[in-house]
Amino acid sequence: MLPFSSYPLQSDAELLESQARALSSPDGLTPDSNGNELQKALAAVAAATEAGKFAYNRFFAVGLFRLLELTGAKEPAALERLVKAVGVKPASVNKDLLMYKGVLSKLSAAKDMMREIMDREKRKQAEREAAKAQKQTAEAAGAEQTAQA
Repeated sequence: MLPFSSYPLQSDAELLESQARALSSPDGLTPDSNGNELQKALAAVAAATEAGKFAYNRFFAVGLFRLLELTGAKEPAALERLVKAVGVKPASVNKDLLMYKGVLSKLSAAKDMMREIMDREKRKQAEREAAKAQKQTAEAAGAEQTAQA
C-alpha cells in the first residue's frame, strides 16, 4: 500500500487514477498484493476489512465508484464484484452512492440556478446601463436645445 505519511494525498490519488484509467476493463480492479499500486492498495483494504481494522466511510464508496468510472465500467455487477472483493458491505455502498447521486443532482441544479441568476443580473445591468445612457443622451440634447434658445 502507498505510504500516505511520506506522499501527499493528492499525488497518491493521481497515481491511482492514472492506473485505473490505464485498465481496459473493471476486471483489473481485483485486489492483488503482487499487482500494480492500485491492486496493492485494494488488497491492503481487503486485508484490513477481513481483519476488522478497516473503517469504512462514504468517501470510500465514492472512491470505488470513481475507480469504476475511470475503467469505463457501466454495469452494476462491476460495482458488486469490486465491493465483494474488498470485503465491504454492498448495502452500505449502495446507500452511500444513492446519497452521492442525490448530492450531485442537487449541486447540478444549484449550478444551473446560479447560472440563470447571473444571466438575469447581466441582462438587468445592461438594461440599467442602456437606460442611463439614454437618459444622459436626452439630458444632453435638452441642455443643447436650452443653450441654443
